[in-house]
Amino acid sequence: MKTIGKLVTGMMFCTAFSLSGYGQQLLASNENPALPNTQEKQVTVKNSSERSIAIFAGPKEEIRDPRLRTYGGLSSNSVYVKPNDVVCLMSGEKKPIACTIIKPETTVVEVNSSATAVTGK
Repeated sequence: MKTIGKLVTGMMFCTAFSLSGYGQQLLASNENPALPNTQEKQVTVKNSSERSIAIFAGPKEEIRDPRLRTYGGLSSNSVYVKPNDVVCLMSGEKKPIACTIIKPETTVVEVNSSATAVTGK
């Protein structure tokens, strides 16, 4: 009888410890993942061209009806954007000429001297 009692007690402990480990794994897999950095940040737009340019800065979805900002030649200006937004060089007809996607590490967007390309750095 003592042997059966010891076996039953041992099985109870093994079951309890295996279930407690399973519960910890469930908790670990249900934790919320860290959200990506979605805060707005300041990015400098450097215009290396001698002529004025039109810039769109914002979510890619809004490029069909863009709010444009005009910047003078050989200037540095600031825009506020979120990661995964775009900064686009636009034509007079509100059509994109060149775009760059803003990454979390991007701090400067530069327009080349011929106003045909945009690069994020």
